[in-house]
Amino acid sequence: SRPLLSVAQNILPLRQPRRPHSMAPPDFYALLGVDRAATNEQVRNAYRDCAMQHHPDRGGDPAVWSALQRAYDTLSDPQKRAVYDRTKQDGSVGAEKAFGQAFAEKGEGAAQQRGLSIEAEMAEAKGKGSTLAAAGFDMSHAQGFEAWMRNQKGMGKQSFYTAEDLLRSRQYGNIEATESTAQPLPALSATAVRFDAHGPPEEVLYVDRACSLPDKLAHGEVLVHMLAACVTDEDLLRVQTPLTVLNDFPPFNRTNNKWEAVPLPATAGVEGVGVVIATAKNVPTLKDHPLEVKDWVLLRPEARRRPAGCWSTMAVVDSSMLIKVPAQLMPVRHLACSRSLCTAYRLLEDYGSLRPGDTIIQNAADLPVGQAVVQLCKMLKIRSINLVPDDEGFERTKELLVQLGATHVLRDNSKLAEFLEALGSEMPRLALDSLGGDAGRRLAIALRPGGALVVHSMQSGQGPQLSPSLIMYQQVSLYGFNLSQWVSEHGAEAYLQMLRTLAELVQAERLNVFTRTLPVERLDADALAAALSSHRAVQDAKSFRERTVFLLGSEAAANDVYFEVSAAIRRLESSADNGFDPASPPYRTPGGSSVHQGKSPAAGAVRPSERWADAGAMLKELELEQYVSNFEEEEMTSMALLEDIVNRSDGEKELMEALKEMGVREIGQLVSHQRLAAQLKAEASALPALSIDVSAQPITRTVLRVVLTLTAAFEWRDRLHGGAESWWIWVEDSDTEHIYHKELWTLTKQQALEPQELSFTTPLFEPLPPAYYIRAFSDRWLGVETVAPLPLANLSLPSARPAHTDLLALRPLPKSALADARFEALFRFSHFNPVQSQIFHTVMHTDDNVLVGAPTGSGKTVAAELAVLRLLREYPGCKAVYIAPLKALVRERMADWRAKFVQGLGLKMLELTGDVTPDARALATAHILATTPEKWDGVSRHWQQRNYVQKVTLVIIDEIHLLGEERGPILEVIVSRMRYMAERMSQPVRIVGLSTAMANASDLADWLGIPHDSIFNFKPSVRPVPLEVHIAGFPGQHYCPRMAAMNKPTYRAITVHSPDQPTLVFVSSRRQTRLTALDLIAYCSADEKEGQFLNMPMGELEPMLAAVKDPALRHTLAFGIGIHHAGLDEADRVLVEKLFLGQSILVLVCTSTLAWGVNFPAHLVVVKGTEYYDGKAKRYVDFPVTDVLQMMGRAGRPQFDTKAVAVILVHEPKKTFYKKFLYEPFPVESCLHEQLHDHINAEVVAGTIRSKQDAVDFLSWTYFYRRLLQNPAYYHCADATPEGTNGHLSLLVEATTADLACAGCVEVGEDGVSLAPSTLGRVASYYYLSYTTVALFHAELHDVDEGPTALSDLLRVLCDASEYDELPVRHNEEVVNEQLADKLPWPVERSRFDSPHVKANLLLQAHFARAPLPMSDYVTDLKSVLDQALRILQAMVDIAADAGWLHTALGAMSLTQMVSQGRFLDAPPLSDLPGMSAAAEEALAARGLTHLAQLVRLDAQALKRALGGTLGARQLSELSGLLATLPATELEAAPPPLAVEAGADCAISVTVSTGGRRARRSAFAPAFPKARGGGWWLVMGEGDELFALKRINLPSGSGSGPLKTELMMCAPEEPGVHECAVLLVSDSYIGLDQQVTVRVEVR
Repeated sequence: SRPLLSVAQNILPLRQPRRPHSMAPPDFYALLGVDRAATNEQVRNAYRDCAMQHHPDRGGDPAVWSALQRAYDTLSDPQKRAVYDRTKQDGSVGAEKAFGQAFAEKGEGAAQQRGLSIEAEMAEAKGKGSTLAAAGFDMSHAQGFEAWMRNQKGMGKQSFYTAEDLLRSRQYGNIEATESTAQPLPALSATAVRFDAHGPPEEVLYVDRACSLPDKLAHGEVLVHMLAACVTDEDLLRVQTPLTVLNDFPPFNRTNNKWEAVPLPATAGVEGVGVVIATAKNVPTLKDHPLEVKDWVLLRPEARRRPAGCWSTMAVVDSSMLIKVPAQLMPVRHLACSRSLCTAYRLLEDYGSLRPGDTIIQNAADLPVGQAVVQLCKMLKIRSINLVPDDEGFERTKELLVQLGATHVLRDNSKLAEFLEALGSEMPRLALDSLGGDAGRRLAIALRPGGALVVHSMQSGQGPQLSPSLIMYQQVSLYGFNLSQWVSEHGAEAYLQMLRTLAELVQAERLNVFTRTLPVERLDADALAAALSSHRAVQDAKSFRERTVFLLGSEAAANDVYFEVSAAIRRLESSADNGFDPASPPYRTPGGSSVHQGKSPAAGAVRPSERWADAGAMLKELELEQYVSNFEEEEMTSMALLEDIVNRSDGEKELMEALKEMGVREIGQLVSHQRLAAQLKAEASALPALSIDVSAQPITRTVLRVVLTLTAAFEWRDRLHGGAESWWIWVEDSDTEHIYHKELWTLTKQQALEPQELSFTTPLFEPLPPAYYIRAFSDRWLGVETVAPLPLANLSLPSARPAHTDLLALRPLPKSALADARFEALFRFSHFNPVQSQIFHTVMHTDDNVLVGAPTGSGKTVAAELAVLRLLREYPGCKAVYIAPLKALVRERMADWRAKFVQGLGLKMLELTGDVTPDARALATAHILATTPEKWDGVSRHWQQRNYVQKVTLVIIDEIHLLGEERGPILEVIVSRMRYMAERMSQPVRIVGLSTAMANASDLADWLGIPHDSIFNFKPSVRPVPLEVHIAGFPGQHYCPRMAAMNKPTYRAITVHSPDQPTLVFVSSRRQTRLTALDLIAYCSADEKEGQFLNMPMGELEPMLAAVKDPALRHTLAFGIGIHHAGLDEADRVLVEKLFLGQSILVLVCTSTLAWGVNFPAHLVVVKGTEYYDGKAKRYVDFPVTDVLQMMGRAGRPQFDTKAVAVILVHEPKKTFYKKFLYEPFPVESCLHEQLHDHINAEVVAGTIRSKQDAVDFLSWTYFYRRLLQNPAYYHCADATPEGTNGHLSLLVEATTADLACAGCVEVGEDGVSLAPSTLGRVASYYYLSYTTVALFHAELHDVDEGPTALSDLLRVLCDASEYDELPVRHNEEVVNEQLADKLPWPVERSRFDSPHVKANLLLQAHFARAPLPMSDYVTDLKSVLDQALRILQAMVDIAADAGWLHTALGAMSLTQMVSQGRFLDAPPLSDLPGMSAAAEEALAARGLTHLAQLVRLDAQALKRALGGTLGARQLSELSGLLATLPATELEAAPPPLAVEAGADCAISVTVSTGGRRARRSAFAPAFPKARGGGWWLVMGEGDELFALKRINLPSGSGSGPLKTELMMCAPEEPGVHECAVLLVSDSYIGLDQQVTVRVEVR
């Protein structure tokens, strides 16, 4: 046969994706390699093998994979397969229909942004809260979770561990998966009714007088001595067939959506009563009713997966199947039939709203349920019409039913119409159907209008056949009743209460059931056949049908069995003889059960020492052989005592907690074995445990943010815990038993070293409950649980305020309203949109501060432009600053405004970001500055010394709602500082804030000083293009499968909503862009529309594809699908943007940053997942809601669309949260209190804060202060009074200044109030570093300087800076880091490959070594690391200089040079020069030219003579031109002319000349990712002590003279002549440093 790939290539149009031509349909059977008679399972197996082999993510061809998809979709569906076999065409449904079906099943459909009720949504959330009680589990959440874990074990899904495993493992510390708390049993046998195959009960059931029971009780199982069991139709149905549909009691298991037959042979019986005679350890307790030995129990009514096995004298039963009942509640024969009594009771209680005098009608009235109904009706004074079989025993049956209280007894074939006509007004209100089929229809006809028909059994195997007229005109209601369902809904307590009520009637002889009893002693084949004969079909009955009750034992017999079994169990556990004595006689109970006196061979040897450990083997493992002999003597006593302690405790958890608290000596006394005490203590400390601190932050009155601080409270051991331990975290309302939040949280070994923070949101409901409870359950260790209360009674909720500004029905304002032709020419439209028209007057004709909150795409940027135009008109000479949170936004605004303001109006505009830093002269002459918050924060900190900052009178803050995000405190400090500066200078500064809609815009406006009429906070629905939003939830705990499940709905959304218009698909990572795009291509191929998203001729695209560097992008572009992320090459990125903007490609799959960075509107936006991997937290976390709103805002093109569509695909549990906040404005809270240290330090350095009182006053200028007053609970302020708020601020300032003082950044005066900056504080403020970084440098650099200074140590200190905390370490990148470390020269800490600091170290080493990086993500990360490295190193130099550490300072300078040049110091020194080859270096070396400093002093002719034979003329010219621009410095230094006093200050004169060369505008650093200026250090020192340091810039211009300066130093204390070194060190070049020596005389 031909290979699969060849077949696929013949059937798929791979070469022309733009217009696939029609071809013959493929042979799906041949494609999958199956014949036409293949079963579904064979098709599925064949598809799985082929699909895994050809999946695109594994390198397969997408077209082949899509063909396999189509083949499987067709052949696995019987209807499609039939169509295909007949027509050779696949039976796929249309795209629109499939998408509609998908959203009908998973999604919410189209939901307009307006019109949704918050109250309704939150009520829905509350209604959907997980509650075990509502699900019918009569246990707590904790018990339910434990039961679930054990069930997972039972299904083979996972292993779990208990605390006892630590103590009883064969070697201490070597954990094995426990088989729960199994209880060994002696050899037991019983008399039972069994069946080996399904079939007619008379043929397959037989009596087994020696039925063996299991040799142990598994977790949750009990041994029950059965007293009685009733023969019911349900029993026979479960025996008859494994797939019966009668009575809805399918005797099979449903596991993973597959049907599993009952394991055979099996014991019959589902209804009975018995006595517990033995239990497994730690049997789960039923709520408020612990299950203990000698308890009476009933089999719980439930649609069991398999027979419970109660037709046996003894049975091993799962405790969850039992309900504890009082002993002697009623006679055992009645208890055995209690389900029939309960069913009758419920039918009359729950249906028909019966009153005395009403009439009911029922069929099969001679059955136990019917008998009970008759007797209950008599007591309730309700008439009953009873239909029974028309057979030879009719008269006897009628007589007995009348004796019971029947009003009328009729043959079931009687003419009911005539009889009912005679009744007249007594027509039945309620009909009870036990037969189904036509018999049920006859009952329904007999009902009065509005009556009810209740089906409680269907012995005919058919449902009642009702005519439409009965339902539509007679208003007959049809109900179904099942007792097991009722018990599930109402719980065991309600069932028990019902039994008590019925027991009173039975004991009073008012309620009876005719039964015949069969003692177990007389149970044989003939007796069994007779018992079964009364349960055949109705038409076969010849007499009154009595139920048979097997009498299987008595309470006295159960007592005897209990004592014998208990004794045998004790012998098993204490016997030192492990052998089995076959001669020991079994004890036989009166009912036929037997207990073997010896040991069951299957049970294994059981000794107390094995319960805990083989102590001798343990001591050998610990190399303590000398204790082995002594231990053997004491083993029995100590181990038996310890086991007894566990047995007497409430559980293993309490014991382990006690062991953790006790000392070694106490444990030794407890177990009477001091040698084991230390080991027991150590093992107890290894049991996983968490310490939880909880804080609550109300976001709104209905949403609470919960922050957990989780600390590992155990000793981590690799062999026990592996690499990670997981916990289930949930929030529970104990009053309502609702679970409002749940998630799986993972703790890694590295994270266990320090506290971890976990935050999430949960709903709130008023009135507030007293508390929520936070529970943490281990995912692997049973009983490991931590509970922390979250008090809510005194929680202060934020006040509710009106949030929105109404959009007025104004006539659109023409741009002629600007009254200036130059200004009008800036706008390409003729009229402002409604939002712009409403804000026009305030922005253009007043100087008020303005806040504009409107959705993305509503034209907010025009407000900023109008403010700039007013500044130009009214305040010429003043400056405007535009601040945006991302550099991409700044670049976008630069490109837009450069065309408008620079080219249109002749203004000067500069970008001020980390990539671009203009000099002071350019900043002073610019009219508009576009910058990022961090950059403007650093610049404005020194506003007193910078005139261009003082000239700023307009500050435009874009996306000001990001105050509530991580970078928000910087925005907050900027605004506060600018307002403070304006007040000090008496010069107003206008602030224009642009934002999305907010819930608390008035608070933001109060802080900004915005008048009420200048607040424009429009609704989210106020958009130029109406937005239709679809939200779909996807289940599944794991991220990657959930993302894969979203791909098909994404494709369907595109084909339905935007098949020929642009679509943006936002994903969380670069890898997801590739995987999503490949899956979209596969679905296109499956629909035979490979080119549907390509909107240009393939011939025009092919030349562009040839230039694309990214292989994944090159592949996807051919299908009209682009990918976009930060790791793309610049040329690739520009091409993708050009193609999408020109609509040459219609789908762009991009990361979420594109929503902020580039303005790419589209008709459809798909947000595929709202989570991303947080490398710092090592888990997937949610996007901020603002990011999701920003992505949605990209939907809609005002010039093309009349409506836009957004499809949000989310994790199912989070759907309610997004439904609320996607349609309601999100409140903005401050984060300043979380990042206060650095900002307080900066203000102390600037002189704004000189005391702690100044710090409090400074905080009163902030947004944090406003929100503290409005929502104190969010900021952990317990007292909301003014005094309490002031106290909270004072404590916050005290704590902050204490931390700064401890770090050495701030000096607190002797009065304890005044504050002054230190050198460390000044360095941190100047270089914009965290206070923790400079504190780290001060401590670590000192340690480095104590020994020989190694550059590798300095690099480690550099990379440990806090600025690298946020460097992403993505999923599984620790493996990549380890592989990269093996290729690099300097070692790193190998246990921390998942640390961002280790990754930064590796990236810098790779930069120095010019080593290839493993992936494009690392290239982007390296740029980020290099961007931070220079300023951190400069700070390191200043700190080392201040401390006088010469070697450390010079080492930091060397690292700066290495970062700039991208090579190690010992690398070939000339390799970076253009055209420099090995031959050229050899030619230079032959002339003694081996260093860069020598080459820069060569003239062009000398260079030509040296390299003329190795380099061409062009290369020589380029090299010569470069060398001419490099600095050729000469350094001279002169000491003081006279001797200086010891310890006195003196000046060293220094002269630096450059030979008249013109300096380069930027340093020559080809390996550095961006241009940077070159600077120099002047350093003076002696030995290892640094005396003086000064930064200088070399003179520029050919006519510039030498630079003359002075180095101020403090003369050494020792008299004499000191030879000091003066060094000129470059911060950019390796090999151009200069050094001279000066002699300083000290007297």
